[in-house]
Amino acid sequence: MAQPSVAESVQELVQGLGAHTHLQREKALEQLQALLLKNDSDSGGQFVEVFSPAVFGLTEADAWENRLGGFRGAKVLLEKHPLPELQDKLREHCLRCLEDSEVRVRQAVGDCLGVLATQKGTALFEAVSETIVGSIQRNFDRDPAAPAESEASGGDSGNDSDAEGFMGQMMNSVYKVDPPGKGQTRHMTEGWKCLETSYRALQKIMEGCGPEFGPFLTPSLRDLVYRSLLHPNRFIREIGYFVCKSMVYALPEQLLRSVACELAKQLADGLSDNWSQVRFAASVGTRAFMEALGAGVREEQFPILLPGMCLNRYYVAEGVRIYSQETWRLVMGDQGRKWTAKFAPQVVTYYIMQSKANNHAVREAACACIAELMIKVE
Repeated sequence: MAQPSVAESVQELVQGLGAHTHLQREKALEQLQALLLKNDSDSGGQFVEVFSPAVFGLTEADAWENRLGGFRGAKVLLEKHPLPELQDKLREHCLRCLEDSEVRVRQAVGDCLGVLATQKGTALFEAVSETIVGSIQRNFDRDPAAPAESEASGGDSGNDSDAEGFMGQMMNSVYKVDPPGKGQTRHMTEGWKCLETSYRALQKIMEGCGPEFGPFLTPSLRDLVYRSLLHPNRFIREIGYFVCKSMVYALPEQLLRSVACELAKQLADGLSDNWSQVRFAASVGTRAFMEALGAGVREEQFPILLPGMCLNRYYVAEGVRIYSQETWRLVMGDQGRKWTAKFAPQVVTYYIMQSKANNHAVREAACACIAELMIKVE
């Protein structure tokens, strides 16, 4: 049986990568990986020459499945054939789709930028930083005009308001029900357009560059990361703490020590967040931070971080609880009681504060910790 030509193989792969079903796209991606591993240098060069324009063409398609398949295929291609001309093309397509309407496409863009950062180092960040930072700054806040306009156009005004009187207006305000997607509740539960994925793209670049990225972590860039930790949307806070983890690994040792106090305070807030996903992300950042500082230096940050680390060992959410217990063993060894006793005033104050939290899981953990403190610490 005759082997299919390169053009036929490429056409089949491109169709699979842009398929409407997830299973078909995954199979096509596996076929592409196997094909790139199998090809020798000569046939591989011919394949790249035919496949690269086709896969980049997918990233410009109207259907999001096509764009997703295009970026995922381009990532696999670049991992095997990191050619400068392909790197430049992929970077251009990534910047074009950084704020794509489909979240899965934006995530694939971030993955591609991570691969490019691994290959090109900080030169990539210099080329894309203005676009990524601009995207974060531009999308950090929602436009309040739409809700305000809706409120302004709703209801009657003038004489009817006077007729209702003060009590009527007050009762309408108290019992007002915001429609779905409006009001304060939207911030915690909805996505925030492309802000989360732009932070994720920044994280991927940090991880791809590694320690080389350290000099680019200027006060202004660190503040941009810290700003995400105070965002009203929990998805943004969550990715912010994962960026902190990547930032810890990228910071040079001396710079990390100089900013240790400010970073510890940011992580401590995350360890107390009401959302379990945010607590987990902060726990991941805290473990990385403690390990990067090393013994003899990290103890300086115990007054800030130890209370939250200690309490989360009893947190109701299993992921947070198990991860925190492992972190405690890694960081404290068999000295946990000693350090808890040393910083008992901070620990007790924190436990009492958490026992009054507006979250039953936090209150339960605080009560368990208070009981443990009475039993184990002399």
